[in-house]
Amino acid sequence: MSLLFLLVACGEKDSSTDDSASIEADADADTDTDSDSDADADTDADADTDPLLDLREGLDNEPCDSEVNGYEGQPGAARYFYGYFDHADPQAVVGLEQAILKATSEWDNGDCVITWDVAGTRGAPLGCEDCEFSLDLTMLLNEGETDCPSALVDQLGGGSYTVEYDVDEDHNGVSHFHFHQSGTHLGSGVYDDTRSTYITSTTCMWF
Repeated sequence: MSLLFLLVACGEKDSSTDDSASIEADADADTDTDSDSDADADTDADADTDPLLDLREGLDNEPCDSEVNGYEGQPGAARYFYGYFDHADPQAVVGLEQAILKATSEWDNGDCVITWDVAGTRGAPLGCEDCEFSLDLTMLLNEGETDCPSALVDQLGGGSYTVEYDVDEDHNGVSHFHFHQSGTHLGSGVYDDTRSTYITSTTCMWF
């Protein structure tokens, strides 16, 4: 089935091997216009005890399931990006990045998740005076942890992409992720001594 993907007030990730520019357009729109959220309904055995995973609890399809001018009755989803990075070994950063979609009442597909496994390195900040470190990352699609339609997977990143983040960890335990090239804020999360996370605000997608 062919799907047409439209985003409200944001650009879309493409499936190139260096995807940072298109992800940045997405995040810039999120920062400017979308409602913030801090959690996800994607279940995990450790989510009840690990605050870094708790970020993915409680995400919903608002405001995308409300009346949106020009998209009334059209299938869609609220989309979030989530990142979890273990950088205990600066030369072997591991973790995951996810696109989490919470279906509107008009989208028969239902909620779904796209998961990319992370491999990369941690280094000095690249373009952020207030940041503690940077992450140079390659993402590889984890098909076993992905249940969104294949056309949507291709639209939001495809099989692999690369990206560089600058990370600011403030004294309140909050981590702020920025794109190296533009300085655009991607999302915020929490951190501990060896791990950092982020989650974006909501973007509405229409199919």
